[in-house]
Amino acid sequence: MSSLLTGEAPQSLASALHRGARAVARQPIAAAASFGGLGLLVAAGCLVPWANIAFILFALAPLLGGAPALALALIHRQPVGAELLFRGFRTYERFLGLFWLGYLLLGFLAFPWLLVLALGRHLPPLLQSAAWGLGAAAAVAGLGLAAARWLFVFLIAAEAPPEVSLDAVLQAAADLSHGRRWRCLGHGLACGALALSGLALLGIGALVTVPWAAGTLAALYEDAKTRVSIPGATTSEPPAASAESPWYSAPASVHELDYERKLR
Repeated sequence: MSSLLTGEAPQSLASALHRGARAVARQPIAAAASFGGLGLLVAAGCLVPWANIAFILFALAPLLGGAPALALALIHRQPVGAELLFRGFRTYERFLGLFWLGYLLLGFLAFPWLLVLALGRHLPPLLQSAAWGLGAAAAVAGLGLAAARWLFVFLIAAEAPPEVSLDAVLQAAADLSHGRRWRCLGHGLACGALALSGLALLGIGALVTVPWAAGTLAALYEDAKTRVSIPGATTSEPPAASAESPWYSAPASVHELDYERKLR
């Protein structure tokens, strides 16, 4: 399998921020209404008594799958509308699997810290504080490493054809961040900080900063694809995968896994 790395220089965060801002500026009302509507749907589902647990476990994942679909539409200069809010339900099992893996990861990272909290009660106060701090630091470090490795996983999941397996989506996301995990971690933190900064204006600013952050992350994703080719993943409606033209081809410089065998 030949390398698909193009050798192009990675896009800077500043240029991605600029591209994301331009994408939102092309249709600001639609972007704010779409992301705001998605937030209202999520909030309503989480606040409904009795039904909120079922919503979080089984409906939240595909509903949030509308966010990367909106971001990709913005960066591809496509119309942003209400129909994209429910795009995640087209690949329900994929998004549900991603979120359940996320829940398991959070539990795995939180368990050692909770164990330290339980056992630390029997330690002297100084050692107790040190143990708690180390446990929390380990959990945060693990979460950061996971975020850096799979920064683009939801964007890939949103535009990969339905035939593509969850395992292939996870591997594609890992390949996109290969060799640049620290950069990806910084980009992810910057996009998260930008999205949350809108809360400083009584939450109204989030109607601007959340679409902007989403567009910025989509711009970084588009840049990553220029160095690790993902055939069929250049538009929000990619062609179906096939044995002759696989959806994803990993560069040999990253590893030699046989994706064509996985997708058949």
